[in-house]
Amino acid sequence: MFSLLYGTSLKNNDTGLPLSTMLSIAPWQKVAHSLSALVWMNEPPRPDPRALLVAGGVLVAVAALCQLPRLRDVPAAIVIIIFGSSLSSFLVHTHGYPGRMSIHLIPFAVSASVIAALTIVRPNRETGAE
Repeated sequence: MFSLLYGTSLKNNDTGLPLSTMLSIAPWQKVAHSLSALVWMNEPPRPDPRALLVAGGVLVAVAALCQLPRLRDVPAAIVIIIFGSSLSSFLVHTHGYPGRMSIHLIPFAVSASVIAALTIVRPNRETGAE
């Protein structure tokens, strides 16, 4: 059988979100579980203080995409990479060791958190206050 995915664990880790099931709730529950595990870097997903900068960075990317004041100054490249790093969670979920699937997200999400923190605490550039 010729298949790029033959012999992989896709059938066990598939979120079940092809176009035909986009309106079903079950695949979206799997996607939410997968995204939570990615952001909180643990399995089963649960908030963890060690992952606060990663979770915060993902929230900052969402806020920047929504063009919220001050947070829209986060560089677009970082926001795009954060969203790109999260795309796999819509298709597959792995149950590996903590942080396995988050390793590519961590540096960019932490960078977004730090940039957002600095943006929020610095004086407002628009008013000319220094």
